[in-house]
Amino acid sequence: MNTIRAYWKNISADTRLWIIALGSALVYLAFTLPFPLMRYYAVNPPVDYAKLTQHSALGVTAYLVGIITLFIFYLIGLQILARSNKIERNIRFVLMTGGISAVILIFSYPQTAIDLFINAIRSRAWALYGLSPFITSPEAIPLSDPWVGLAGEWVDIASPYGPVWELFSLGAYYLTGGGFLNHLFAIKVLCLLAYIGS
Repeated sequence: MNTIRAYWKNISADTRLWIIALGSALVYLAFTLPFPLMRYYAVNPPVDYAKLTQHSALGVTAYLVGIITLFIFYLIGLQILARSNKIERNIRFVLMTGGISAVILIFSYPQTAIDLFINAIRSRAWALYGLSPFITSPEAIPLSDPWVGLAGEWVDIASPYGPVWELFSLGAYYLTGGGFLNHLFAIKVLCLLAYIGS
C-alpha cells in the first residue's frame, strides 16, 4: 500500500487528474454499455436498475462499488484541484471531464428514475392532444397512445417542473419530429447543456 501511495505522489497533478477522469468515465461506461437507452427505452412499464439486474446480489454490489468509486474519485480530484493554483486549468478540466461523463450518460438507460420518460410523455400529450402538463396528468392521454404506459407511477400527477423546462421539452419534441427515442435523446442533451451551464 505504501508503494502505491509513493508512486501516486510521484505522478504529476495533471496526470493524477486524468487518471481519475478516465476511471470515472470507465465506471459510467460500465453502467451504460449493458443498459443502453436504445435497447430498453420501449420497455413498458419502465424498469429500474434492480429489475434490469434481476434483483441480483452482483447487481447491488456493482452499483454500490460504482457509486462509492465515483465519490472517492470525486473527493481525490477535489483535493488535487484545491491544492493547485491553476484556476483556469482547473475550470477547463472540470468542464471537460464533466462534459465527457455526461455525454457517456446520454446513451444510458435511466436506471434509477423515470423522469426522462414522463417528461417526454407530457410533451407528447401537450403537442398531440393539447393537454397542458401543468394541469393535466398523463392518465388523460388516450389509452391507444403507445407510450402512455411509460408514465409508470407518475401517470396521475401533473408536472412538478416549471414552465421553462416544459417549453424546452416541447421544443425538443417538435425538433425531433415526435419520435420517442429521438425525443428522449434530445431531452438528455438539454439536461447535458443545463448541467454544463450550471
